Amino acid sequence: MIHPTESLSAYVAGTLAEGAAEPVRAHLDVCATCRDDALVWTRLAEGVQSATAQVAPPAPALFDRIRRRIKPPIPRYGKSLGAAPLRRAAGILAHQWRLVTWQVWAVSAVALVAGALLAAFVPAEQSRGVLGSVVPLAAAFLVAASCGTGPADEIVRATLTSPRAVLLGRLTVVMATVTAGGVLATLGFAALDGTGGGGTASGVPELLFAWLGPLVPLCALSFALSVLWRPAVGFGFATGLWVLRNVTGIGLADRWVSAVAEHMWAPGAAVFAGAAAVVAVTVFFAPRRIPGSG
Repeated sequence: MIHPTESLSAYVAGTLAEGAAEPVRAHLDVCATCRDDALVWTRLAEGVQSATAQVAPPAPALFDRIRRRIKPPIPRYGKSLGAAPLRRAAGILAHQWRLVTWQVWAVSAVALVAGALLAAFVPAEQSRGVLGSVVPLAAAFLVAASCGTGPADEIVRATLTSPRAVLLGRLTVVMATVTAGGVLATLGFAALDGTGGGGTASGVPELLFAWLGPLVPLCALSFALSVLWRPAVGFGFATGLWVLRNVTGIGLADRWVSAVAEHMWAPGAAVFAGAAAVVAVTVFFAPRRIPGSG
C-alpha cells in the first residue's frame, strides 16, 4: 500500500486539485495511520488559524517608521492626478529632488563651476565653445544618472501614480535645475571675465544660446537611451557626440561627420521638434520596458 504522506497537508488545507484529492480521500477511508496523520495536520491548521486571529493588525505608525528608514525614501505620491491636479503635480515635482542622490547633484555642479572658471581663463573667442561643450555634457550626465533608474523602480515608489507622470516629473526637475545652473555659470563667467561676455549687451545671451541649443537634443538622446536601455549607454552616447563635436572643431573628422556635429550644436526647429518627439516616445514606452533586459 502506498501512503499519500506528502499530500496530506495539502489535502487538509483544501489546496489539492479534485483529481488528486479523490484518491487521498479513498485512502483515508481504509488507512487508520494516515487518518491519524491527517488529524494532526488538521489540529495544526486550526491552531495556526486561532493564533493568527488573536493578533492585532500593526499600527499605521509602524509603517510610517519603516518608510522613513528606507533609503532612498519612498514618497507619498498618493492617487491619480484627477483631484487637485496642480497641487498633485507640484507634489510629484517636489519629491523628485529627494530621489536624485546628492552625489549626482554635486558632480553636475562641479562640472558647471569648472566650465565657468575655464571659460573665464581662455581667450575670449574660445569662451563660447567652452560653455557650449561643458554645460550640455553636464546636463546629459545629470539626466542619465537621475532618470535611468528603471520603470519597475518608479512603479514601486510612485504607488498609484502613473510611472509616466513620475518620469516626466523627474525629467522636468532635472532639466529646470541644470538650466538654472547653466545660467548661473554663464553669469558667473561674465562677472569673472569682467566684460559681460564680449563687452556688448548681447554677449550674455549669445553665451546662453551657445550651450542651450545643444543641451536639448543631447539630453533627449541621453534620456531615451538611459530609460529604455541603461544609464551608462545614455551618457556614453552623449559623451561620444561631445567628443565628435570637439574632433570636428580641430579638423580631424570627415565633412559629413562635421555636418552632423554642427547640426547637433546649432540646432534649429526640426532638431528641437525631434528632441520633443524622442522624449514623448520614451515616456510612452518606459512602463513597458523590462528592467535588466538590455
